Amino acid sequence: MPQPNRHSLLRYGSALVAVALMTGVRFILDPMLGQQPTFITFFFAILFAAWYGGFGPSVAATLLSCLSVVYFSFLPHYSHVTMGMFVAVCSAIIAFSEANRAAHRRLEREIADRNLAERERQKFVSLAQNSGEFIGMCDMQGIPFFVNDAGMRLVGLDGLEEAVHTPIKEFFFPEDQGFITGKFFPRVLKDGHGEVEIRFRHFKTGEAFWMIYNVFVLQDADAQPAGFATVSRDITGRKRAEQQLLEADRRKDEFLAMLAHELRNPLAPIYNAVSIMAIAKDDPETQRWSRELIDRQVRHLAKLVDDLLDVSRITHGKITLTKAPLAISTFINAAIESSRPLIDARKHRLEVSLSKDTLRVEGDPTRLAQIVVNLLNNAAKYTPEGGHIHLSACREGNQAAIRVRDDGEGIPHDMLGKVFDLFTQASRSMDRSQGGLGIGLTLVRRLVEMHGGTIEVHSDGPTKGSEFLVRLPLIPIAKVLPDPKGMSDVGNAKRERSRRILIVDDSRDSVNTLARLLTRLGHEIETAYDGLSACETAVTFTPDLVLLDIGLPGMDGFEVARRLRAESSLDGVYLVALTGYGSESDRNRSKESGFDAHLVKPVEINALLAILDKTKVGPSSEPSVQ
Repeated sequence: MPQPNRHSLLRYGSALVAVALMTGVRFILDPMLGQQPTFITFFFAILFAAWYGGFGPSVAATLLSCLSVVYFSFLPHYSHVTMGMFVAVCSAIIAFSEANRAAHRRLEREIADRNLAERERQKFVSLAQNSGEFIGMCDMQGIPFFVNDAGMRLVGLDGLEEAVHTPIKEFFFPEDQGFITGKFFPRVLKDGHGEVEIRFRHFKTGEAFWMIYNVFVLQDADAQPAGFATVSRDITGRKRAEQQLLEADRRKDEFLAMLAHELRNPLAPIYNAVSIMAIAKDDPETQRWSRELIDRQVRHLAKLVDDLLDVSRITHGKITLTKAPLAISTFINAAIESSRPLIDARKHRLEVSLSKDTLRVEGDPTRLAQIVVNLLNNAAKYTPEGGHIHLSACREGNQAAIRVRDDGEGIPHDMLGKVFDLFTQASRSMDRSQGGLGIGLTLVRRLVEMHGGTIEVHSDGPTKGSEFLVRLPLIPIAKVLPDPKGMSDVGNAKRERSRRILIVDDSRDSVNTLARLLTRLGHEIETAYDGLSACETAVTFTPDLVLLDIGLPGMDGFEVARRLRAESSLDGVYLVALTGYGSESDRNRSKESGFDAHLVKPVEINALLAILDKTKVGPSSEPSVQ
């Protein structure tokens, strides 16, 4: 059974006390009043009970007052009409009091609701103003009446006064306004909320930025639509990233298609030349022509692979420059010599203009030559036959300015900012007559930057030619220029004695062709096709030199090298890693495993002959470390 609370007991108790008090007063006044008026003092008790206690206590006070009057004989037995009138008046008092109390409660609730709404509004405004997102509200006609500070900054409005005079549709681009007012807002009105990714515009700059536009309906007290509110988030960065990913994916697909095309191109003539050599065995001229063709195409394939590896190494910061002071004419002349066959093949006229002053830079001669080679080759490929190419180098302040200018196809204005991006080419015709993978200029830019320089491109548009300008910092003090490594032709070095050579590779074609080549050069050759047989053959053959592939089945080349180094009978044997793995980590690992040198396939014959010149006859002699 529920227990009455303390407040209820107090209300009913106060009504009882009031009736008792008024009964006492009636006793005191009885000599003066007599039996008329009988209930005059009890009205005060009823009023107090109605005011303080409410409906229940006031009814109880009325009943107690009637009982008190009867019990204490304040009312004659023939005056029940008077008691009825008292009850009727008390009922009116109670009814009036209850109506007044209800009105008071309603007023208190309204005030409390207004205070709560104001607190909520202030809370919302505070949250909205501290938010970095666009928060705004407008009426049903699309006229804003609130926009937070972040929202106004985002769209370039100077204040709320300006915002409330700007219809919502003006926040969007004209081509999107019809969708917002004609489709989106009606859908929001129907569903109660809506979301769309759409462009806002900056009122001052006209710049477009993407927003997730979240809108919901505001309702009045009668649950009728009164306006719209939005909490929108700027997703411009995400949209740009998505666009960049899509662009990168598109360029990747194009690159793979180009790579397949570029790899098939040299393979076809190689295959044809091999077939021709098989048919024309007794024709020395045809044999020579076929060999030269195969040599050119193999070099082209190697160049493609080298470019790909260079991009990967530069991108991951794995290229180390061997810098030295050198005159720019050194690497420019080397570059001209390398590019001359392509330039001559396309019947271009190359004009070279170098400064009479000796201009010196601090750099890697091989990589600097690669920069100029790529620029010259690029000009040759994109200039129609019989065109002109101009190469110049001069001093501009404390920098060397190297320019490569042509009168070829030129570059569209929208491509000028993209030509240095990976896998980008201005022309993408199906014939791909120029060839290439679209990575040469990326290499150029990265190498120039690694030398502390800058590169620019200029073009007046298609058919107007183009110009590339490389700026490199000059060094002021003349130094003795070392002979750049690799510039001399080591293929002509004199080789006095035959070597005993063990060739190990799981590719039988690679082993057999290299064995035949070295045999024709007068060396004694043994071969092996896996790691275990390589170790056994090395012990019985005792070679001067081992050309060892790393990627062998079962026992890899690193383990083979360690075992050979542990074999006392092979003390002093020269170990050369001959492999397709050419990263810096691969080279370090081969050195740790006991290799003396590391060559990457395909190997230039002169590089291989240079290795032979470094070896000494007889495995018991001390090894010559490269």
